[in-house]
Amino acid sequence: MQIVRNILLVFLLTVTLGSNSYSQVTYSEIQLLIDNEKYKDALDLTEDHLSRNKSDVKFQFLKGLILTKLGRYDDAEKIYYRIAEQNPNLPEPLNNLAVIYAIQGKYSQAQDVLKKALSSNKNYETAYNNLSDIYAKAASHAYNQALGLEKGKADSKEKLLILSELNLPESEIIESLSSENLELKSVLKDIEKALNENKLAMKIKNQQLAKLGETQRSIQKLMQEKLELNMTIKELKGSLDEVMYSLTLKDEQLAKLEKTEKALASLSNTNKDLKDRLLRTEESLGQLNSSLVLKDEQLAKLDQGFNATVTNALKKENNNLKDKVKEREILLDELKKSVAAKEENENTNKLSEQKKAIELAINQWASAWSSKDVEGYISSYADDFKPSRGLSKNKWEKQRRERLANPAFIKITLVNLNIEINDNGFAKIRFKQEYKSDTYSDEVEKEITVMMFKDKWLITRERVR
Repeated sequence: MQIVRNILLVFLLTVTLGSNSYSQVTYSEIQLLIDNEKYKDALDLTEDHLSRNKSDVKFQFLKGLILTKLGRYDDAEKIYYRIAEQNPNLPEPLNNLAVIYAIQGKYSQAQDVLKKALSSNKNYETAYNNLSDIYAKAASHAYNQALGLEKGKADSKEKLLILSELNLPESEIIESLSSENLELKSVLKDIEKALNENKLAMKIKNQQLAKLGETQRSIQKLMQEKLELNMTIKELKGSLDEVMYSLTLKDEQLAKLEKTEKALASLSNTNKDLKDRLLRTEESLGQLNSSLVLKDEQLAKLDQGFNATVTNALKKENNNLKDKVKEREILLDELKKSVAAKEENENTNKLSEQKKAIELAINQWASAWSSKDVEGYISSYADDFKPSRGLSKNKWEKQRRERLANPAFIKITLVNLNIEINDNGFAKIRFKQEYKSDTYSDEVEKEITVMMFKDKWLITRERVR
């Protein structure tokens, strides 16, 4: 019955109250720990039990036994002495107290305590045996002292029997059971009270949850609206980023135009001088043509009225004027051709320089790829580069890093490079790409679009034709 009650008490305390203290343990379980010499664990469990049941004399006795096993004789002596004082009819605490005295060589005190134990129970065999041993050890001790052979404490510990269990009278057992029963009832009462409190708390929580139901739905609606607003803001931010990027491109284009305008200003000054010369020449030719018309009219009249000599002189002068006009026309044509050639040379030189820069950028891109220079390869692409197949820039970059790192070697060859520069600032490069590595090789026709960013041509599009 004791074991059943303790098990029930442990279960209820553990499940309902969730206590962190030691579970209720039986007397026999602690005795088993003592038999296995696990004295520290046995002492912890015993003290835990006594913290809730200070008057339990059986566990007090057990604590004295454990302290004796641990060699803590002074503490054990106090416990046995207190039990013997409070329970004078019990011989067991007096027997163990006598053993502790004998271990410490206090034979006289041990004899007195054992005699007191026999006076409470004259048929107590263990006390008789221990008293006989004490008499023998006392006599041996006196003999050795007389001969000067005493060297240390007695070895009573080897023979004297220390009791490991307290046998209570029937009346005290009934009283102990009644005490345990009252304790169990008190625990059950506390458990019922805790359960009722938990039920009340659950009822209140359910009411609160019912009230919060509508609030929660409102919160969910607000969260959905917030999500939609965040998506709208994200879209607006994306549009704003595109506008800002376009403005950046425009600023870069304007900066380039300013440089171009400065370069053209010098050319314009030269062209202006040439045009002024052409204008003046054209004016002179106009005047000469007018003179020729006048002379022709004069010659026609001279043919009619003047003598042949004067007519010949005028014809000679007219021929001279015609030669001068022809020379002026030749000079004018040469000037026009010179202006056109200079303009064409300027455009050709500018276009040629741009093509060289683009070709250099594409060759550097291919070289970085061949040498597995990941950073150099990635930096050849513009920030707004849009990969094919719907990949994001980040995913594309991660993929390219892996594909450059995996092969043991890579060789890229560009064949038939064709560069076409558009007026909008973009340039398209078409070529055949030969790829070779230790694991794969292929040939593709490719088209790449590049644009100038901060004096550097970067790739904005890349596709296989």
